[in-house]
Amino acid sequence: MFCVFQAAMEAKPQLRTDNPCKGTSLPQVDDHVDEEMCFLEHDEYQRVAAEITDSDARDLADWLVGTGMRWGEATALRVKDINLAATVPTASVQRAWKKAKKGAEGGAYYLGPPKTRKARRLVALAPAQADLARRLTAGQLPEARRSKPPYGRPGRSSTSSAARTRSARPAPRPGSSCWT
Repeated sequence: MFCVFQAAMEAKPQLRTDNPCKGTSLPQVDDHVDEEMCFLEHDEYQRVAAEITDSDARDLADWLVGTGMRWGEATALRVKDINLAATVPTASVQRAWKKAKKGAEGGAYYLGPPKTRKARRLVALAPAQADLARRLTAGQLPEARRSKPPYGRPGRSSTSSAARTRSARPAPRPGSSCWT
């Protein structure tokens, strides 16, 4: 309706002097369906991880599952974002890879803020992730990215390691409509 009234205002001769839809928003539809969040259980991830034969892909998968980071957040980490000297080792999520608009200068992806304000966070690292971070960052400069190529490059998570993990996808849990 907004567009119809706007067209009437801009018509020659002008058919309306105002747009009554300006400043209004559509009501939110509540379909009363709560989407259940699905998480991998430890044994389910172990089944998946056992199928990942590439060591770099396995490191990334362990990192993603162990920290709960998104692909774009984890691959955008720099060595300086990881604090292994703290009582509880941490990783600071301050940037993520974003897909650029088609034809944008500088490539298809760029570094920007995480998905939401709340996504800027300090992630406490479990001992396994702290050990992994120590191994991957040893001898690297603070500005270096934590991940090694090809996993430290921007891109769609679905294309970089899909071939390595395709056969490892577990079936959905009984009664669940989601893939984990």
